[in-house]
Amino acid sequence: MLDDDEVEHTHDFGEAENHKDYIKTIDYNFEECTECHGQDLRGEEEDNPVAGDDGATSCYSCHNKTSHTGAGFSGLSQTHPAFMQAHNWDLQSCFNCHPGNNIQHEIEFGGSCNNSFCHSLPEGPQACNTCHGKFSSDAHDTLSWAPTKGLRGETEDSSPAVGSHSRMLENREGRLTRVVECANCHVVPASWDDPGHIIDETPGRAEVVFSFPANADTSKPVYDYDEYTCSNVFCHWNQQRTWTNPIPESECGSCHGMPPHAETITWTQCQFCHDEVWSDDGLINQNMHVNGTVDICSGECHGD
Repeated sequence: MLDDDEVEHTHDFGEAENHKDYIKTIDYNFEECTECHGQDLRGEEEDNPVAGDDGATSCYSCHNKTSHTGAGFSGLSQTHPAFMQAHNWDLQSCFNCHPGNNIQHEIEFGGSCNNSFCHSLPEGPQACNTCHGKFSSDAHDTLSWAPTKGLRGETEDSSPAVGSHSRMLENREGRLTRVVECANCHVVPASWDDPGHIIDETPGRAEVVFSFPANADTSKPVYDYDEYTCSNVFCHWNQQRTWTNPIPESECGSCHGMPPHAETITWTQCQFCHDEVWSDDGLINQNMHVNGTVDICSGECHGD
């Protein structure tokens, strides 16, 4: 048991023996702390702790006054991800204690989000897949941004937060089109706090703003937020697709005829004119199919 003169920490920030530094020296082993702060560190009174006194102060009297508690410290459910969700993932409040770019600079009590196991990548908590997508993936992997898990824990395709995201971004075998990018359907922010991302008039909803090639061929694509359907989208031609009902890709002929030029051209071999896209074996370049442009004649027929 510690005597009064063996207490090697203070609670004044800036002091050389501040308790946060002392805790580091004992490798965050809180067993020693229980002598003054009680077995569960909750104490019994608000007085300063006295070694061996059962009426010791609670660590929680200070630590639970922050906007979040650490699950590793308290074991409570009010962890900082829950706090962030309740406040619409507004990271501005984090800067009160974790200032600087990427919330990675060390603060006065030694805490840095980027020093944690959870946020060890350079992007820190501001990486896209911190809030949506696959948290354990590389932050630069675009597919990891796609919500296989929504902001509120949704995992079913029937949830608009999940829907067809994975099918859009996966470069799977047999795919008929290029991989869809986030920017084809959303405005991708340069920073988490860009206007229209988190802080806007529709908190919790990802606005759908179509770009090329969805709006190619003078199409005016529309997304219905109530029915979760896309319509008048170049990518799906004249078909209406339901976002929350991922289905296999349409077969050839669903968008254009097979062959598509029966009235003007008698050839039925697509590769005669679209040799960079199609061959005797089928599709050979998915990036040039449904890309908003009809690519014809590489030069072999008519010369360079």
